[in-house]
Amino acid sequence: MRVAIANRGEVAVRIIRACQELGYRSILLHSKVDETSLAARLADECIAIPGATPRESYLDVEVIVTAACQAKAKFLHPGYGFLSENADLAEAAKRAKLLLVGPSAAVIKRLGDKIKARKIAQAANVPVIPAYVGSATDEKKLAAEAKQIGFPIVIKAVAGGGGKGMRIVHSKETFADELTAAKREAEASFADGTIYLEKYLKRPRHIEVQIAADQQGQVLHFFERECSIQRRFQKIVEESPSPTLGRSNLSDKITQAAVRVAKKAGYRNTGTVEFLIDGSGNFYFLEFNTRLQVEHAVTEMVCGIDLVKLQFYLAQGKKLPWRQKEIKSRGHALEARVYAEDPTQQFLPSTGPFAALELALGPHRRFDFGYEQGDKMTEYFDAMIGKVVTWAPTRAENLSRMYATLSETIVFGLETNIEFLKSIMLNKTFRLGKTSTHFLTEEYANAFSPPNLTEEQLEFAKKAMSQTSLSGSGRKSSLAYQSPWQMSS
Repeated sequence: MRVAIANRGEVAVRIIRACQELGYRSILLHSKVDETSLAARLADECIAIPGATPRESYLDVEVIVTAACQAKAKFLHPGYGFLSENADLAEAAKRAKLLLVGPSAAVIKRLGDKIKARKIAQAANVPVIPAYVGSATDEKKLAAEAKQIGFPIVIKAVAGGGGKGMRIVHSKETFADELTAAKREAEASFADGTIYLEKYLKRPRHIEVQIAADQQGQVLHFFERECSIQRRFQKIVEESPSPTLGRSNLSDKITQAAVRVAKKAGYRNTGTVEFLIDGSGNFYFLEFNTRLQVEHAVTEMVCGIDLVKLQFYLAQGKKLPWRQKEIKSRGHALEARVYAEDPTQQFLPSTGPFAALELALGPHRRFDFGYEQGDKMTEYFDAMIGKVVTWAPTRAENLSRMYATLSETIVFGLETNIEFLKSIMLNKTFRLGKTSTHFLTEEYANAFSPPNLTEEQLEFAKKAMSQTSLSGSGRKSSLAYQSPWQMSS
């Protein structure tokens, strides 16, 4: 089997590792900037695609499909980001007789439109947030609808994602300006300025459910992930299970709701259904992501299932090999995203070569990184270096393991957010699991600076480091990847 990979960085490396374990031949479609990348060094073959910027390379449907055909690939895997939720790519791949690792173009279109996705959720008897999703576009009508919903409200781009085309409006006085700004950003980001209005939930939690669906109509869930730790709508730390839900009745209701939405949408392959939970414990459908998620590793760690391998399995039309009762979640998993950015300077991106990059290996530690020592971080793409993922029998143990793992991971030559991530592990509100999507703005209102630790935090840090010193951890200056299928007990 030949697999064309239309992506870069840590996700390209992750797909290549899965191909290696499956015995598939990986062909990396890379831009000029990535010709000497870690993914290029690991792939069985490489095909250069024109350009350096995302728009010139990874976002060009015709270029990607032409290169995949040139590679004589059977599969085309888009990873996440770039063209991973692009219906045009799915249609072009089908015409070229490529098996796209993901759902069909029709499903991508249906769920990529947030208004249509909302209607699917309603048809599946899943709660949705009060909103205006009508066809009005004039400011006066929309302002009246916003007043009817009740401020604060959120203006959202219908074709949006990643916080683009989104504005929070707290009063009618600022509505007009925010509406104009949201439409402008939506048009620039998605070539579609259509927006809708939604009630703004105060201090919600962000929960998502991993699902998988086969072509025979069976849909399974792999429990939930807590994704409330966000900066500018981008997730920073994820975990499973949620410290609030655990394995509760509410968890059951949300996971079952996710399955109903996927079935109603006619979904196939892996995907993620996202929800918000308000302060009273009510949950609401948010959106459906039709791709692999950055945070898929925490689900893999608690469920022991390789989601990338499963994607290939389902892309071939095979039936899911389990029943729901056979899917188990055990222990606790955490993921922290490591970025080349300076938290003390308003998270300014950092570029240049990695003078040193040493990963702190040890039991139940996983590093999904897209770089090695000597590689260079450029200004052309996202600043994420990779993800640190840890597992432990309990959340309390895992917070210590993550803190120690971050402390022992060494990056020189670039600024990183590692100290910022460590401070989150030390934060009392986070450790108690009492966070919301506003956690970072509430706890880090000003530019981050390494905190003066309290006695309690010093004791936590000391205990975490002393426990890890007994775990047999070691260093390695290359990618560390552990298949969840082979995860020890």
